[in-house]
Amino acid sequence: MGPLSLYSLLQVLGFKCHGRMYQTCDVDLTEKLDCSSAVALLGYSLILAILRCFNVRVEAARVMVAAPFLAFVTTHILYLNLYIFDYGWNMKVCVVMGVAQLLIWAIWAGVTRHPYRWKCWVVVIGGGLAVLLEIYDFPPYQGYFDAHAI
Repeated sequence: MGPLSLYSLLQVLGFKCHGRMYQTCDVDLTEKLDCSSAVALLGYSLILAILRCFNVRVEAARVMVAAPFLAFVTTHILYLNLYIFDYGWNMKVCVVMGVAQLLIWAIWAGVTRHPYRWKCWVVVIGGGLAVLLEIYDFPPYQGYFDAHAI
């Protein structure tokens, strides 16, 4: 299974399944699954951004880049699930990883002369808007949709 296939699997399981379960059935387990999958997806996305933008091709270098991030994400998930579940701390970690990833992609899109860099800019701007919606969550508008529904 390649890195993009694993990324797709994490995205489907994480945001699509666990996020929807948490929105419909707000219990302790679904909240932990939602937060854990978000951290795992953002951590893996950050690793992929670093490896792709800095063109890391050597396998040993890839492991050296990915290992600290995997260790941090794993430790963070274990801390949330087994020690203290702190939603505020988890939100800060997710925002830092998301903004770091967006900055890496934005710098790459600004420097490269790739013919499809405009698509990268679309993803960076859309990702930035998604991060803003996550940070400034608002109550449901007229009882129908909130920031997560957009």
